[in-house]
Amino acid sequence: MTGASSTKHRTGQERTVEIYLDLGRESGFSEHAPTSLSVAGFLADHIVRQEGSAKTIGAVLSAIKRYCVLSDYSYLSEHEKLLLVDLVRELELKDTKAKRQVRPLTRFILDAIYFKGDRSCGRERMAIVIMTVAHDAMLRSGEICGELRAIDFSWNKNRRSVTIHFLRTKTHRKGGGVSVTIYDYGKRSGCALLRRWFRDQNIRDSSTEYVFPQWDNRQQAFVHDKCISTDQMRKMIKSAVKSIGLEAREFSGHSCRAGGATDAFNAGVPYATVKKFGRWRTDTVLIYYRDEEEVATRVSAAFGSFRVKASKRRHHVSKLKLAEQ
Repeated sequence: MTGASSTKHRTGQERTVEIYLDLGRESGFSEHAPTSLSVAGFLADHIVRQEGSAKTIGAVLSAIKRYCVLSDYSYLSEHEKLLLVDLVRELELKDTKAKRQVRPLTRFILDAIYFKGDRSCGRERMAIVIMTVAHDAMLRSGEICGELRAIDFSWNKNRRSVTIHFLRTKTHRKGGGVSVTIYDYGKRSGCALLRRWFRDQNIRDSSTEYVFPQWDNRQQAFVHDKCISTDQMRKMIKSAVKSIGLEAREFSGHSCRAGGATDAFNAGVPYATVKKFGRWRTDTVLIYYRDEEEVATRVSAAFGSFRVKASKRRHHVSKLKLAEQ
């Protein structure tokens, strides 16, 4: 596996396995027959490399197990699996490192980028369109950069709304795909910017050309036979936020989706509505409800209302007793 592919094209699992095998050779245990002790030692070493975080040890275990299966090596006996489970729990309990969350690209930040950016530059103009559409539709970076073509966009008659069709997404792996509709709520809305992008780039609605083509930095021009990659999108976002004085390392391709959910929650949109619109199948969407103070205030207010109701009930019961006497 170590020489089969170049560093550039190796997957995360392949890199993990290579590190595992290198450590095994140094430690003297057989790569062909991992034990709960050797795997646990590697997990502990992995946590040290991750500066104390145990968040990804599940993925590491999956990579080692997959390697053993594909290489026709035995993994662990049932007894050793049970021992490993106890060791993993212990490692996870000792993980006190706070989970790092990307900063959301909110409407406020997008507006600042819009006014600061050079809209005569094709790359910057496409960047603000991508970021705003991904924000308004709560799209993952893999969705907005997923080879979207003009034919995947259905405009209404007056072009005041557009429906984006995705055949496959992270949570929709089979069936007829999924669609997301966004509306024109102003000249800087995702729908309005996308409409102008179609017009300025002469994109025909029924064509199969990429809506967001790749950008060639050397030629300073679009490569229309290739679509933008998630890596290019991430770099665009970091460049854009840096231009308005924000820390680029705090943002990623997922910041657009996070920003859309955050703005929706702050505007009072119900949790169930945000979850359905953003196509979350789990309660992960709750991490975008960032206003902890408001949560605490609302909960306290709710508890306070129970006290008031209880007081009223006692007063009502007292009146009933007096009336009976």
